[in-house]
Amino acid sequence: MSRKKNRLKIFDTKYFWSVIGALILLAFFLLSNFTVIFDRLDNGMLDTFFKYRTDRVEQDLQVGVSYEGFNPNISPDILIVGIDLKTLERFGRFPFPRWRHADFLKSLSRINKQNERENSVFLDLLFGDSIENPTYDGLLVDAFKENGRVFTETFLDEFPPPAGSYTDYYERQQV
Repeated sequence: MSRKKNRLKIFDTKYFWSVIGALILLAFFLLSNFTVIFDRLDNGMLDTFFKYRTDRVEQDLQVGVSYEGFNPNISPDILIVGIDLKTLERFGRFPFPRWRHADFLKSLSRINKQNERENSVFLDLLFGDSIENPTYDGLLVDAFKENGRVFTETFLDEFPPPAGSYTDYYERQQV
């Protein structure tokens, strides 16, 4: 009997599993916030998802005969232009100069037949850094205006910019 009295109450069966559960939750919290284990797992699962999600299925039925089926949920009108190693070898290191993006957008704008033109262009690139030659910003802005169908990525910052930087932002928009 004396042995049972000296034992802490949390080691009783009715409380012990709650303590184990709390320790497991604490371990998951610490692992998710202070390590990259779950980030790597998430990125690996996302890579696998995109690897197996295709717009077409090709199957060889017999020699010389193949079946090709398309996923009706993926529009063939969408074209994703990526920056891969071949692109980097041809155009140099990333980020590319802004005049290169402007040339790309202007080449899309030169398509005369409106029904063959793109409906929109989404550039998943941030143009937030200042550059050496501000005329390149002007070329890019002109290309945006000429194309008229360009959307860029934006980001929200939890901290407001320094007090004097608002005028700098407005001056950049007047280019």
